[in-house]
Amino acid sequence: LFVNTRDSAETLGSRFRLWDKGFAIDVHHGSLSKQNRVEAEENFKTGKLKALICTSSLELGIDVGHADFVIQYSSPRQVTRLLQRVGRSGHMIGKTSKGKIIALSHEDFMESVVIARRALNKELEELKIRRNPYIVLAHQIISLALQYREIKTKKAYEVIKRAYPFSTLSWKDFLKVVDQLKGERRINLYGDSIRGRAKSRLYFIDNISMIPDEKSYTVVDITTRKKIGVLDESFVVNNSYEGASFILQGRPWRVVKTDEDSVLVTPVKEIGMIPSWVGEDIPVPFEVAQEVGRLRKKIAGKTSIHGYPCSREDFEKTMDEIHDAEDFAIPSDDTITIEVEGKTMVINACFGTKVNETLGRIISSLLAQRIGESIRMGNDPYRIILEFPKPVSTEDVESTILNINPETVDHLLKIILRNSSFIKWSLIHTAKKFGALSKEFDAANIGMKRLFELFDETIILEETINKILWDRMDVEHTAMVLRRIKNGEIRIVKQGFSPFSNTGYELSRGLTVPQRPENIILDALERRLEQHRILLLCLNCFHQWRTRVKRAGLHPRCSRCGAIKIALVRENETPVVKKKTLTGEEKKMLKRLRTNASLVVT
Repeated sequence: LFVNTRDSAETLGSRFRLWDKGFAIDVHHGSLSKQNRVEAEENFKTGKLKALICTSSLELGIDVGHADFVIQYSSPRQVTRLLQRVGRSGHMIGKTSKGKIIALSHEDFMESVVIARRALNKELEELKIRRNPYIVLAHQIISLALQYREIKTKKAYEVIKRAYPFSTLSWKDFLKVVDQLKGERRINLYGDSIRGRAKSRLYFIDNISMIPDEKSYTVVDITTRKKIGVLDESFVVNNSYEGASFILQGRPWRVVKTDEDSVLVTPVKEIGMIPSWVGEDIPVPFEVAQEVGRLRKKIAGKTSIHGYPCSREDFEKTMDEIHDAEDFAIPSDDTITIEVEGKTMVINACFGTKVNETLGRIISSLLAQRIGESIRMGNDPYRIILEFPKPVSTEDVESTILNINPETVDHLLKIILRNSSFIKWSLIHTAKKFGALSKEFDAANIGMKRLFELFDETIILEETINKILWDRMDVEHTAMVLRRIKNGEIRIVKQGFSPFSNTGYELSRGLTVPQRPENIILDALERRLEQHRILLLCLNCFHQWRTRVKRAGLHPRCSRCGAIKIALVRENETPVVKKKTLTGEEKKMLKRLRTNASLVVT
C-alpha cells in the first residue's frame, strides 16, 4: 500500500491497528531506523506480513514474488511513479502487475484518472537532467586531485566535460569553482596544476552524498509541555522565527522560542504554514494539471468523455461536484480565476506544482513591494493562495500578472530569491558542501543578513539559487503561460469564492480542529510559568538561590541581607559579578544583570 508522505503512512498504520490489532501489516518509510525497515522488508518477503504501508522508500528495487496487488492511497502525482509502484506486484513469470488508486476527493480523483490514462498510453514525463551542478563539480575536482595527486587544470576540465551533465560546462564556470575551492583551502594550485591538500580526503568522504545532513526538532506545546510532533531542520531554519505560525496535527501554532533541539509553541487562531517533512510532496507535472483542466472543461460543458480507466459511477460523482459550481467560471487549462474572500485570495490555475510556485513567488513579491507589507503564499498544482495583511482588490492582482514580462521570469526569480529568507537552509547546505561552513555548523547561529554578507557574489549563492530554480520552479512553462495570457489564449476571470477555492483553502490549513478558548490557554500557561524553577542573585551580597516563580513573588528580597536588587540569572552568569577584571562581553552581561535587577525592583 503506497502513500505519498510519511505522516500518511503512520496514520494509516495506526488506523489498521485500531481496526484489527492482529492484522499482519507494518509501516515502512525513510524516517524509521534501518533495523525497523529491514525487519519490515524481511517479514513481507517471507509472508509474515499480509501488507506493507510504504512511501517511495520501497518503490525501487524490491522484488517480492507473492505481492499480487498494489494499492496507491491518493493520487501518485506522476505517471512514472504510478508505473513504478504498480510494477512492484506480479513479479512472477506469466503474471501481470495490477493496482488500484484510492482517491480522497473529486480533485484527487480527476488527477488520478488522468495519470492512469497517461500510464496506459505510455505518456511518461520527460526525463530531465540538471546541467553543471556546481556542488557535484566541486566534489569531482577534488576527486581527480586525490586520484592523480596532481592534475593539469585543463586536463581535469576535459575529463569532467566527458560526463553528460557537464558536457556544456564552460571553462569560465569551471575556473570559478576551482577558485572557490582554492579560497576554501580544499585544493592547492601550483601553476596550471591542481593538487589535493591534507584535508581533501576528509572533505571527499564527508560529501560523497548530496543529500543534506538534517536534524529534527521536537515541537512542544508550552501551555501543557506535551510533545506535538517533529519538524525538519530546513523548515525550522526558514520559517520558525519567533512569532511565526504553522500548522501541525491539524492545529495552528505560533513559535514562542526555538531551542537547540526543540521548538516551543502556543496554540493560536490564525492560520499558518504547513511544514515540509523529509521528502517533500511529489510535484504534479504541468502536463497532468493541464489535462485535469481540460477534463473539468469537458465535464462542465457536458461533453462526452471516453478513455479514462474508471467506473461510470465514480465519474458521475465528480461530474455532480463540477455541475454544482455551474454558477461560477470553471478553472481549466485555458481559464484562470482570481477569487477573493476577506484578506484571502485564491488564484485557481491548472498549471502544476512548479509553475504555480513560480507564479506565486513572483506575484506575492511584486504585490508585497506595492503594498509595503509581507504576503503569505502557498500553492498546490491547481491554485495559488495569497493571504494579505489587509484586503487587496482582484484588479490589483490581475494587473500584476498582466505586467509580468515572460522573457524576464528567470532574471526576476533570481532577484526575488536573493532577497528571500526562503533560501536560507539551501544556502547553508550548499556552503557546507563547498566546505565554506563546517559539517557541524548550527544554522540557528547565523542570521540571514550575515549569511548573505558572507556569500554574496559567490558561486555558493549562485549554485543555491540555480538548484532551487531546478528543484522547485519551472521557468520555461511559466514563461509560456504568461505569453498565452498576453496573447489571450488564457483568460482571467475575477469572481467570489467558488467550490474550487474552498477546496484549496481547506487543504492549505489541514484538518483544523476546534480551538480551545483563549482564557483556558492563558490560565494553563500562567500555571506552567508559576511552577518554573529559576535562579536568583542578590547584587548586594552575591547570595544566590533557587526557587519557583510563584514562590519568588512580585518583589523578592535577599534572605541573607534583605536587599531588593535581585537579578534573574543563568548558571554561567553568576561568576561575572564577583570578577574584578571583565572582558567586553562580560561588561555587557553585567550591565544586563543590573538592568534585570532594576526591573525586578520596579
